[in-house]
Amino acid sequence: MSKAIGMVEYKTVSAGVVAADAMVKTSDVKIIEAQTVCPGKYIVIITGDLSAVDAAVKNAKVQHGSQLIGSFVLGNPHESIFPAIYGATEIEKVAALGMDHCCLYPGEMPRAAECLQAGDGAKDILAKIESGEIDCENLFSAAAPTEKTYMSSQEFTARMDALIPAPSAEANRSLLASADGLWFELKEELYHTFAFISRHFTTEILQNVYDRCKTETQGMLPWELIGTAIYLQAGDSPPEIGTAEWKEFQILSTPESADTLSSLAACTVRENGAETRLYTLHFGQLDPQKLLERAEVQARIAGITVTEAMQRIDCDMRMTYATANQSICGPESPLTDKLFRLMDSSPVTAAHITIDVDSGSVAVQMNPLWKKLQDEREKNPPVPQKHPGKKQSSKHKNQPDR
Repeated sequence: MSKAIGMVEYKTVSAGVVAADAMVKTSDVKIIEAQTVCPGKYIVIITGDLSAVDAAVKNAKVQHGSQLIGSFVLGNPHESIFPAIYGATEIEKVAALGMDHCCLYPGEMPRAAECLQAGDGAKDILAKIESGEIDCENLFSAAAPTEKTYMSSQEFTARMDALIPAPSAEANRSLLASADGLWFELKEELYHTFAFISRHFTTEILQNVYDRCKTETQGMLPWELIGTAIYLQAGDSPPEIGTAEWKEFQILSTPESADTLSSLAACTVRENGAETRLYTLHFGQLDPQKLLERAEVQARIAGITVTEAMQRIDCDMRMTYATANQSICGPESPLTDKLFRLMDSSPVTAAHITIDVDSGSVAVQMNPLWKKLQDEREKNPPVPQKHPGKKQSSKHKNQPDR
């Protein structure tokens, strides 16, 4: 049997550990990697014969499905995959530079690589380092030195008070407590999220989503707030949001700035006389015509429908197993239904894309409300703002002098 790789991703560490234990106990597989990714999530990567890996992943999905985010089984992977996962991939020329007189710091590697391409040998490169010809301000980072600032609690409170119609000290404290307990950038991401909601939903929805933060212990991460706003705008109340819906919210994008435009769009795919309703997370990046052409080829190869093939392709027309990267997703899901319903009342649904497999045609109907937001942003481009928050320099405190 050929070697295979399987992966499962869970919403909680405890579920991931229990699932990993079950997979190795019930199937002849080996764990390659098991670790947390992002706050609270957990992934397990296993390897073994294809039949064993497939059985282990299926068992994990059945036994722990309520906590499952995603999974895949990759049969007969390329031979370079395993060394890469184990961290054993050799890069001979770079390794040779660190074997003799000194090691390269990460900040020196980009310039050293340029010298290698120009034909320099290890001794030539070491001489350039010693002479100062190859130099960098930050030895521990290959990127240019930057100074990262984080939004302070005082600035977050001031901005929220200016944005929310009826601000509350209780809601602000709850949001700050959540941000301080997770990651530094979350304050700014939460502010960007509420600014996004203020521009894509009604004032009443903005206030309702904000007010929920006073008492709720879940649903305060950016993607959850946006998902809640979508449901409220569509006429549903938060208690009607079930486990499956909260899970689907996890693939929603966090706004990068206060003026971010929605990249959600409703999609209808017609094939063999039947229609399937889906949505895309990548409006503006997705080329529907290229997707149709690529999916038609993949459907013939895999023996599946074109609609199914579209859900396995990303915006770069490559195969993908990650839902967040899929060109279109969510066939007939509750979130899909909400985005279709909001096409006429909210700019959160940027457009309606129709892909007719039978005729080979594609049509895009823009949402006038979204187009108005886009025109306003182009007329009044935002001015980047610096906030006097906590500073995080890229320079390592123990950075040595050469």
